[in-house]
Amino acid sequence: MQADVCPNVPGTSHIDRIGCLDSDTDGVSDPTEAIGNTTAWNTSDGADALPYEVTQSIDSDGDGYGENTSGLYPDACPTTVGSSTIDRYGCVDGDGDGASDANDLFLTDATQWYDADGDGFGDNEMGTTADNCNSTAGTSTVDRYGCPDADGDGVSDENDVWPADPTQWFDTDGDGYGNQADGTNGDTCPMENGTSTEGGKRGCLDSDGDGWADVDDWYPLQSSQHFDSDNDGWGDNASLGAYKPDHWPNDAQRNSAEGTMVCSPTTISVDLAESSRFTFTCTASTIMTTSFAARVEWQGTNDVIGDSTTQYLTFTPTSGNTQTVMFSGDVQTIDTHQILLMLREPGAENPMDTVTVTLKTMDSNVPEVSTEDETSSISQLMEQPVAQAAAGILVLFILMGALILRGQGKNARADLRRREAAEEMMQSRGIDSLPYLPIDPGTTSANP
Repeated sequence: MQADVCPNVPGTSHIDRIGCLDSDTDGVSDPTEAIGNTTAWNTSDGADALPYEVTQSIDSDGDGYGENTSGLYPDACPTTVGSSTIDRYGCVDGDGDGASDANDLFLTDATQWYDADGDGFGDNEMGTTADNCNSTAGTSTVDRYGCPDADGDGVSDENDVWPADPTQWFDTDGDGYGNQADGTNGDTCPMENGTSTEGGKRGCLDSDGDGWADVDDWYPLQSSQHFDSDNDGWGDNASLGAYKPDHWPNDAQRNSAEGTMVCSPTTISVDLAESSRFTFTCTASTIMTTSFAARVEWQGTNDVIGDSTTQYLTFTPTSGNTQTVMFSGDVQTIDTHQILLMLREPGAENPMDTVTVTLKTMDSNVPEVSTEDETSSISQLMEQPVAQAAAGILVLFILMGALILRGQGKNARADLRRREAAEEMMQSRGIDSLPYLPIDPGTTSANP
C-alpha cells in the first residue's frame, strides 16, 4: 500500500500522487503551492491542469482547453495556444471572433467567419455586410448584400425595376423612368410622377399629355400647342384643329387666319301674313394656302329665331378658297331687325369680317294707323263753326270761374284784417272781445 503524499490534507487523488486534494475527482490532484518545507506541485509535475473539470486534466499548451478528445471542450490544436470556440476549440483565432483561422473566411473581420454560398458575404446576419441570401450566391450590394443581381448594377433582381438594364434600378415616383439621370431614359424629375418625353425632360409633369413638361410648355393645358416663337399668344403649331394656331409664327403682328365674307341678300322683307320664314347665304373667301378652320356666327335679337346660329367651315389646299353656308329662321314681331354675321377662326378674339343682314317685317292683315291722319281729323273738326263756338264758350266759363274764385279770396282776406284791427281797439278800451259775427259769403262785411 502506497503512502499518503498529503497526510495533512484529505484527498482522493491517485494518478499523479496519492491522497491529495482532487477537486473534480478525476484522480489527478490539484496543483499546490510550496508551504514551509513542502515543495510545490505543478502541472509540470503531473498536477491537474483543469482541476475543476472532471473530463480534462492535461493542457500542454496552456490555452485552457484539455487534450482529452472525448472530454469537454477538447483542444483541437493541443500544441498551439488558441482561443477558437466556434468551429473547434483551442486553435489560433487571429480576429477573436471564435472561429479558428483555418476555417475563418474573414480573418480580419471579427463579425464574420462563414460564407455558406461562397459569394463573399458572411452568413452572420448581425455582422458586417451580412448576406441576405446566404443560401444563394449573389453580388448585390445596393439594396441588400449577396443576392442575385443579373445585370450587375448592385441592386438585387428582386428590387430592381429594370433587372436587365445595368444603368437603371429604382423608380421612386413610379412613372416608368429610372432615377439615374444618366441611365437609360433617366428621370429628370425623379420625385415627381410625370409623362414628359420632349425637350430633354423625361418623367416630369405633363398636364396636357403632349410630351412637353409643364415647366417648358407655353400651353400646359392645350395638347396641340407647346411653343410660341413670337410671343403673341398664338402657338407655332398651325395644323388643322390646333388650339389658336399661328399662321405667321415669326410675326407678332399677325396670327389668326384671314378672309372676307359677303352675304346675300343683306335686306329681306318678311310679311307675317304670308310666312315668318326667311333665308340667306354667306360666302367666305381666303387667299391663304394653309389649312384652317372657321365658323360663321350670327348675333340677333330674341325676336329672330334661327335654325342654326353657327356654321362651320374648313379650308384646305383641296377644298378651294371659297365656301358658302346658308342660314334660315323665323321672325316673331313686326319691326326692323338686324342680324350681325361674323367670320371667325376658333379662338380668335377678332373676326376676319362682319356683315349685317336687315329684316324688315310687316303684317299685311293689320291696317296701318298714321299719326298724320289723326292730326288732320282734329284740324278739320276745328274748322266747323259749331265746334269753334263750343270751344269759345268753354274758354269763357273757365275764365269767369277763375275771376269769381279770385274775388272771393280777396274779400275774405280784407274782412279778416278789419276784424283783427277792431279787436285790438276794444282790448285797449277794456273790452275783452267782439261777439262772433258770421260773414255773409255774398257781402264784404259781417251781418249785424
